[in-house]
Amino acid sequence: ERSLINLLLPGYLIPAVLAGIVAYMARPIRPRVYTLGYALLAGLLLFTFVTATTRHGFQGGNLGLWQFTGDLEFWTYSAVWLVLGAAVLALGLWLQSIPVRLAAAALIGLTIIKVFLLDMSALTGVLRALSFLGLGAFLIVVGRYYQRILRGLATSEDEEEGGGVTAPEGDAD
Repeated sequence: ERSLINLLLPGYLIPAVLAGIVAYMARPIRPRVYTLGYALLAGLLLFTFVTATTRHGFQGGNLGLWQFTGDLEFWTYSAVWLVLGAAVLALGLWLQSIPVRLAAAALIGLTIIKVFLLDMSALTGVLRALSFLGLGAFLIVVGRYYQRILRGLATSEDEEEGGGVTAPEGDAD
């Protein structure tokens, strides 16, 4: 009953992938509002799929909101959302899309707010310290990765613009 192949796939993941494909393929021919709308739909469906799949892993087939959410499930949402944010960031870098990178930053930022306001309130002592260290380590890794990628993009753009050797200026006598 708790498998990954379930009705969440055709309900959320497949439409998310299709909306993302439409947003990507429509970029050169449709207005920006159109492609951003489909990209937003894809992102919301993907977020819902990941969240519902996490809930399905803890609750089984009954995903009702009236079901009790334990501490481990509640903390797992934060971890899953951080991983999703990192994956969306990697996708945004690969597509060279600023809106996708901003969506990743928003997801990671909201997850950090959730961790500090909700998750940390239930933790004490060593668990709280380990949670802070884990979150900090994740943010450092993502930040370093992002900086390294941006430096690589800037270097490749500089090479494309001025890649050839230019002759020194002087009199052409």
